[in-house]
Amino acid sequence: MLTALVGGRLLDPAQGLDQEGTLVIENGLIKDIIFSVPPAQAHVIDVSGHLVAPGFIDLSCRPGSISAHSLASLGAAAVSGGFTGVTILPDTRPPLTDSLRLVGIMALAQNNCSAHLYPLGAISHNLEGQHLADMGSLVQAGACAFSDGYRWPVNSQLLFLALKYAGAFERPLFIHSEEPTLAAGGLMRESPASTRLGLPAIPAVAEEIAVARDLLLAQATGGSLHFIHLSTAKAVALLSQVQKLGAPVTGAVPVAHLLLTCDDIEDYNTNFKLTPPLGEKKDQETLIQAVKAGALAAIVTDHTPCSPEQKDMEFAAAVWGGSFLRHAFPLLYTQLVRSGKLKLDTLITRLTQGPAQILGLNQAGTLKPGSPADITVIDLDATHTINADDLPSSEQNTPFLGWKVSGWPVLTIVNGSIVFR
Repeated sequence: MLTALVGGRLLDPAQGLDQEGTLVIENGLIKDIIFSVPPAQAHVIDVSGHLVAPGFIDLSCRPGSISAHSLASLGAAAVSGGFTGVTILPDTRPPLTDSLRLVGIMALAQNNCSAHLYPLGAISHNLEGQHLADMGSLVQAGACAFSDGYRWPVNSQLLFLALKYAGAFERPLFIHSEEPTLAAGGLMRESPASTRLGLPAIPAVAEEIAVARDLLLAQATGGSLHFIHLSTAKAVALLSQVQKLGAPVTGAVPVAHLLLTCDDIEDYNTNFKLTPPLGEKKDQETLIQAVKAGALAAIVTDHTPCSPEQKDMEFAAAVWGGSFLRHAFPLLYTQLVRSGKLKLDTLITRLTQGPAQILGLNQAGTLKPGSPADITVIDLDATHTINADDLPSSEQNTPFLGWKVSGWPVLTIVNGSIVFR
């Protein structure tokens, strides 16, 4: 059956497309883009006045335990936020350290997750950082890349070998760069704010020294390396410098770090306890400029849902992380695009084409005919307040409660099927 999305503003930076038209879908693929009357036999969906963009792809999600319920919740959050694909870091429960578990999560997602699932295989055996995992079998099982999740590979020889092996399979390594001895015991970024609050702090150099080592190893091996999330100005400068030398290294920035700083942690609200920790104003400004210039090719949610009980405790005891999939785009659009800090097409690129290229998904992140019909339709004028009562309990751990934002997804299509409306 033919489906036609009629009258919307088609925005696809991958094609240089920004024009009102009709998107024709058939058999799960984008069949055509036309600027005239839709085919007579098509089922017409009127999206006049709305933005029609490629479905967003997130490169950093941590759903916790792997179950039908957790994957269904993840998928529901994703598609309601316009995300048609989500990347799962391997430090799940149980961790994705062997091919059997990877095959298992893919099968579970097939029946329970409404978004595409892109799982990452482990770099090291049992995520212990001592011996390489069986990368070959993980690739055969569907691993899109390799990572040890939020565990930085302390062992330099292990990372050196991993970069070489992953290169043979044309897969990148996804690295969370934070030197653990410098970060040990810290609860937020070292800053005047941490002094004011009296909280143990993590110095910016904990990220920067790790990034520097990782970049040197990537240059030495020629391997492809992606930084899951960068948060300091100096770390971005290091990445940009090596990118200019032609090394295949990329980086992403979390939604929260583009919109918040450590100064926003005023009353020990544990929803602001994020990894990496929120940086200072100078870091935030550099991150925004790096997104604008392309040094940071993707924006990630770092979506980490958790129960109210895990956050409703003293700052030191609360778990790290926040939930962002449902309201990532409205936040970014309202705070960055409407304020003139970013252009709309740049924001769409960092949520679509950029992530797709990092994962090596050549047919994703675009509205090009022949590509999968993964689409998000957004009402840029729709304005709502992010309210805890409107969120599942597992997603109320967000620092943006009470924010009034515009630009909400109203229709999400995955493989040609409507999964959110």
